[in-house]
Amino acid sequence: MVRLALILFMWLGSCSRTSPPPGPPPVPDSVQGRALGVRGAEIGWRDRSDGASWFHVERRIGQDFVQVGVRPPGTTLWQEWGLSPGTEYTYRIRAANEAGASPPTEPLAIRTRHTVLPEPRVTLLDPRAVSPGATLFNVEDPDDVQSVSVIMAVDASGTVLWHFEHEGQFVSETDLFPNGDVLAQVGPRIARRNRSGDLVDYYDEFYVHHDVDVLPWGSLMTITSIELQKKVDPPDWFSRDWVIEIDTETRLLPTILHLEFLIPEMEYCNACIVQNVTGGQDWIHANSVDYDLVDEAVYVSVRNLNRIYKISWPEGEVEWIMGDGGDFGQGLFVHQHNPVRLSPGRMLVFDNGLHGDPFAPSRSRVIELEYDPSIPDARIVWEYSGPPAFYCEAQGDASRLPNGNTLVVDGFNGHIVEVTSAGQPVWELQMPGHYYIYKAHRIENFP
Repeated sequence: MVRLALILFMWLGSCSRTSPPPGPPPVPDSVQGRALGVRGAEIGWRDRSDGASWFHVERRIGQDFVQVGVRPPGTTLWQEWGLSPGTEYTYRIRAANEAGASPPTEPLAIRTRHTVLPEPRVTLLDPRAVSPGATLFNVEDPDDVQSVSVIMAVDASGTVLWHFEHEGQFVSETDLFPNGDVLAQVGPRIARRNRSGDLVDYYDEFYVHHDVDVLPWGSLMTITSIELQKKVDPPDWFSRDWVIEIDTETRLLPTILHLEFLIPEMEYCNACIVQNVTGGQDWIHANSVDYDLVDEAVYVSVRNLNRIYKISWPEGEVEWIMGDGGDFGQGLFVHQHNPVRLSPGRMLVFDNGLHGDPFAPSRSRVIELEYDPSIPDARIVWEYSGPPAFYCEAQGDASRLPNGNTLVVDGFNGHIVEVTSAGQPVWELQMPGHYYIYKAHRIENFP
């Protein structure tokens, strides 16, 4: 009986003791890295353990290595953004578990790309009122449009998070694909990059201009000039604009909208008809197209006629015309850019004001229109006219943010401002020097 009790005591004692903890995992190997454009770095490695709980990413700051990130098990890739251009950063990795961390890997040096662009100047006027997210935009050098293509994103504090550039024609349009890839219109072409900045696809079959949008089903909608597409010599830019849908898989055009058949050639702006450097007859100058999934229609901005057309898609029938010579909305805007439908009967328009009142100072503004084609009638229900110097004779962009603020791009002046519904600026960005910004988007969780 005593012996049985002793055996039971020893068995219970052995059950109460835990197994000794395993040692730290082995050092990761196969460490590689690269710069992600001008402002980022990427490091990858191989996990040599049977289950490291996590990985420590360390970067040299001064003389010491400091932990800058932790990656979960099964993840062997690290990206860091918001770095300085043309700067060398040194990293190392440790694997870790409950018993401790491995020794570090050998240091790996990565140098970000150099840039000649100045740092954008950001002024945070009211942090509590700013709509969250990063602002993605392009930068153009109007003095040398063939010099460099630039896309960047800044956070609310002004830190440049995402910055990619390469030699070639300037970037104008930017947008996002449903999976988060970044669209960029580079000259008359369309480039698609993933969040790491890698070129995923390049659409160079069509000479596109002004606007490219990603449709809900993944196709692209853009404006093309048939003269450029057929390489007519001498070119006759924009005078026969088409709105086209591009199937990104097949490169075919499921739908083509011939604007020259809907807009009579005898209707034109006298001051605009021969203003192109090519000497072309620019009577249409479509500068944006916005797709309406609910109504299955597109809204096309015809800048030189001060008009916005609603056209059924894909049938191609004009449902109404807003603006000068149209069904309603006479004189509400002049040489407008980027009309965006906010809701049924509501639209946001960047009113450039070019060729407006010859007896008044040239001014631009952003207007929100309320309209009802059945009456027919349109009126301005909100307006932002900015400071007295707010004048952008071409380009220009405005978008309504989730918190009700409006993001305004004063393109020719390289300026972006976020304003409240009362017109109060809460955030501003200015590109120093002589640079243009065509469009901007506020994107949460970017990059």
